[in-house]
Amino acid sequence: MGRQLGIFVILATQKVNVDTISSDIKVNCSALFTVGNMDSISLVQIFGSTDGVEKISRSEIGVGYLSFDGDEVIRVEYPLINDIGNFEKCTLAEKVIRLKRRKLYYQKQRHELRRLIDINLNGDCSFVTLTFREPIEDIEYANIEFNKFIKRLKYHLDKLDSAFELKYLAVNERTKKNRVHYHIVFFDFPYIKKSVFEKIWGYGFIDIRLIRENMKTKDGELVPRTNVALYVSKYFAKQYELANIDLQTGKINNDSYKKKAFFKSVNLEKVVYEKQFYSDDVLSSIMEKMKEKAVHKANYTRLIAGPEYEKFKELVPSGVSYFVLSKKDFIELFKE
Repeated sequence: MGRQLGIFVILATQKVNVDTISSDIKVNCSALFTVGNMDSISLVQIFGSTDGVEKISRSEIGVGYLSFDGDEVIRVEYPLINDIGNFEKCTLAEKVIRLKRRKLYYQKQRHELRRLIDINLNGDCSFVTLTFREPIEDIEYANIEFNKFIKRLKYHLDKLDSAFELKYLAVNERTKKNRVHYHIVFFDFPYIKKSVFEKIWGYGFIDIRLIRENMKTKDGELVPRTNVALYVSKYFAKQYELANIDLQTGKINNDSYKKKAFFKSVNLEKVVYEKQFYSDDVLSSIMEKMKEKAVHKANYTRLIAGPEYEKFKELVPSGVSYFVLSKKDFIELFKE
């Protein structure tokens, strides 16, 4: 029916298996494309077999395979623009615009991170800070070592309980001396001695804070459980917000924006968004109660399409009131 109406869908994925693209979906795809040195299992999943398909080496950039309407698989070369996305080859004006966009992206991601922590804070959780004994400033190297640590931790926990699934969310940060360290929230996490934890980490020192009713910070501050997500998320994007461009040289004083900023396990409960519309009187009543119960609130302005947007492409300012409620208060409020 979709094809009869002229509706077309393009599906793209980095990893091909039955979990991402099922057989039912694949047989309805008239054109199948691959690019890069995919493994034989992925090629079989896409084309049904590897007949006439040779493995592509990493040096063959822009090369892949194509099959259209079930025809034979042919080797093709796709258009390749080497400089696309190359920040260093942008003009100064383009660099300024891209840096502003990147900062805005991380500000939005910071909110996503906080929501993700909020909905996964169940049972006994821990807030852990990992630091390097040596003055590590290379964030790419640090990220590699962090991933190795997660693998070692999974191995250790698997020996204790093979059914246990590690759930975590981590962000990296730089100190005032430009050293990289990590802040991690472990969800539903078992007790591990600090000495054992430091041995698994292996690169330096750790700090562990239990998240129960309150979490005591390193500075002695007591952070209520309902505010933990807000506390942790402040570390995220701090270095990205501080990044500035030198208008003379076009250089950025902090290259962290180029590297991965946070890590999370795939088994976390996902954030689900739902929009609700209320009459003015009901909305006014709800907002008053949210103001009383909110653990965090903010007011800001955003641009939205105006009444004559189709004609003039005009964006107009719109006020937003933002509230964060605990799960318990949220459920009670909207029960009413």
